[in-house]
Amino acid sequence: YGGYHTARATLDFEVSQNQLEKAGTYEEKSKKNDDIIALSVNRDIIETNIIPKISRNFTVSLGNDSEEVLEVEAIVADVSEIESTRFSENVEITPQQFLIQPGKRKNVRIVIQCPNSIPDGNKYIQILFRPRMFGERLLDENIAEAFTTPVFFLLDNVKGEKRINSSIQRIN
Repeated sequence: YGGYHTARATLDFEVSQNQLEKAGTYEEKSKKNDDIIALSVNRDIIETNIIPKISRNFTVSLGNDSEEVLEVEAIVADVSEIESTRFSENVEITPQQFLIQPGKRKNVRIVIQCPNSIPDGNKYIQILFRPRMFGERLLDENIAEAFTTPVFFLLDNVKGEKRINSSIQRIN
């Protein structure tokens, strides 16, 4: 939401001998729109490596650019129906439900706990930050869905270690 706002003004004026003699003024006061839900994240795509037995920690900062307090819930979702790409059961979010005051930010911690073995292939997850309450109003499911803000994780599955063998030959 934002950008340019155009206004049209109608006013009376009098001109004589190429000079402005009398003019009216027009003033439009913009009204505050209290019904806009504006939830933003500092990072919407996170790409990282995952390694068996290693945990990964991330912090995502959410901003409330609305005029009301937002109650937000965090939901972990797999992106694909393909079993080998799923990884949501290994993700923890703290806190899962929280309030963000108008004009303020809230940090959310995301921990990816990698199991002892990870099936081949990259993994993909989304963290969905869904507003539940806007001020004192419980949001309708369709409205909450429309204002849900996602963070996408691309988890590059690194297995074992890679060794590069090289030799240096005698250079004359």
